[in-house]
Amino acid sequence: MKRHSKISVLLTLIMAFALLPLSGITASAESPIPGFKFQDGILSFNHVDGAEKYYLSGLVHLGYIVISSETNTMNGAKTWTDEGVTFDLPKYMDACGDFEEKTYNVTLTAVKGKEQLENKSTFTFNYVSAIPKLEVPQNIRWNGTCAEWDEVPGAERYWIGVFRDNETSDIWCQNTGKTSVDVSEYSNYSKDPGVAFVSDAEYYFKVRAFTIDHTARDGDTGTSDTAFSPSDGCTRGQVVTFLHRYESSPEPTSSKNPFKDVSKDDYFFKAVLWAVEEGITQGTSDKTFSPGNSCTRAQIVTFLYRDLV
Repeated sequence: MKRHSKISVLLTLIMAFALLPLSGITASAESPIPGFKFQDGILSFNHVDGAEKYYLSGLVHLGYIVISSETNTMNGAKTWTDEGVTFDLPKYMDACGDFEEKTYNVTLTAVKGKEQLENKSTFTFNYVSAIPKLEVPQNIRWNGTCAEWDEVPGAERYWIGVFRDNETSDIWCQNTGKTSVDVSEYSNYSKDPGVAFVSDAEYYFKVRAFTIDHTARDGDTGTSDTAFSPSDGCTRGQVVTFLHRYESSPEPTSSKNPFKDVSKDDYFFKAVLWAVEEGITQGTSDKTFSPGNSCTRAQIVTFLYRDLV
C-alpha cells in the first residue's frame, strides 16, 4: 500500500473514533413542551410523556414554582387534566402578594422524580398586578418618642422598620393597626438590643401600608428623613415627655392649659400640664412654654431634681 493511502486510512479511523459517544452518553438537544402556549398571562401546555410535574423557574430567587397534580389549585390559578395544564400566572402572583412588578424571563421544565427532562420552553412575562394599590405612606416622622405617619385610605395594617445609616436590613420592625409606634419599645424586639440609643449612628423609618387579605396591594414604601439622632440635643418638649413617661404617664388632674404655644394635639400636651402641676416647670413665661427650644443642661438637671427630690 502506498504511503499516502495508509495516511488516508489512518485519518478516516481517527475521525470515526472521534464521532463515537464517550462513556455511552449520547447528547440530545432540548425539546419544547408539546402544545406550549403563553398568551395574556395564561400558560397552557400538553403533558410530556413520563413527566410527573413541572418547574417554573425565573419567578422566585434561587428556586422554582412546582406545578403538579398533587399540589392544590394554587390560589385558583391551576387546572390539571389528563391532557395538560392551564395556569393563570397573574392570578397566582396576585394572590401571593409578594411579587415585584417587572419583566420576568421564565423557563418551564418537565420533571420526572428528581430528574429534569429535556423538554423545556421559555417565555418572557411582564407582570403588572391587577390588585388596586394603596397610597404610599406620607409624612413619616419622629416626635421624640414615637414614629408617626399620616393615615393611608383603605389600609388595615402597617409595617414599620427602623434602619441604621444606609443599611438595607432593618434592625427592628413591627406590624401595627395604628399610625404611630412607641419607639421606646424598640429594645423588646431588636435584633441588637440597646444599640439604637447608645451610639452616634443616624436612624430612619420605612413604612408600608397593606390590607390583611391582600384585596389591596401596598404601594411603594414610604421612607422618613433621619428618624432620630442619639447624639443630638433635646427640646424642652422632649425632656418633659421623657420624664412623664418615666413616671408611667400619669394623667394631669386638670385640662387647663396656660401656654399659648402648647395645644392638645401636641404629643407633649399632657406631659407639659403634668409637669406644671408637679412644680417641675412653670414655662419660659406666664403664657409660653417654648417646647421647641433646646433644653439646656441647667434646665435638664433642674427638671430632674424637681421630679426626683
